Amino acid sequence: NRLEPSDEGRAPPHRLQMGLALPAKVAGSAREHAGWKLGQAHKRNSAGVNLFLHYAFDLWMSREYPDVPFERYADDAIGHCRSEAEARDLCRALEARFAECGLRLHPEKTKIVSCKDANRSGAYPEQAFDFLGYSFRPRMANNRHGERFVSFSPAVSKKAGKRMRHTVRRWRLHRRSDLGWWKSPNGSVQS
Repeated sequence: NRLEPSDEGRAPPHRLQMGLALPAKVAGSAREHAGWKLGQAHKRNSAGVNLFLHYAFDLWMSREYPDVPFERYADDAIGHCRSEAEARDLCRALEARFAECGLRLHPEKTKIVSCKDANRSGAYPEQAFDFLGYSFRPRMANNRHGERFVSFSPAVSKKAGKRMRHTVRRWRLHRRSDLGWWKSPNGSVQS
């Protein structure tokens, strides 16, 4: 099931964004789901968690869904599906796979997103998602002829932008006299 030649270079119309929840270890050898995000657990043992997910998710996806490209970083993953039906099938299969491994999909982070652009019509409830500090959603863009069209593209997410602004504010640039922003181009001090 390869993409038809007319579809080459185009993004798949649907993406399944996934988040994982890691089971917590309880006293003794008993395990129960405590709703921990994998992102919280990976700080303690990132190599072990990454290796576990490599076998539990990455290799399984390559074996069971070889035609669905995906990206994974820690507990966040995206699967690029060609249709909504394929995305729903993948979601059901992932729920079963993670149950086998003692994991579950994070209910608030797992969603099917329509990658709507100028070539895809239809109304879907989810048309945007955040991944690795970027917000992917329909945006206006210009083609090489200067004509405007709708493109599904990334930009810095609101959360990441807020974090960047906060970091720059902590630098307290307005209090630094060595930067010389207050000097005129000829080097004299402006009053």
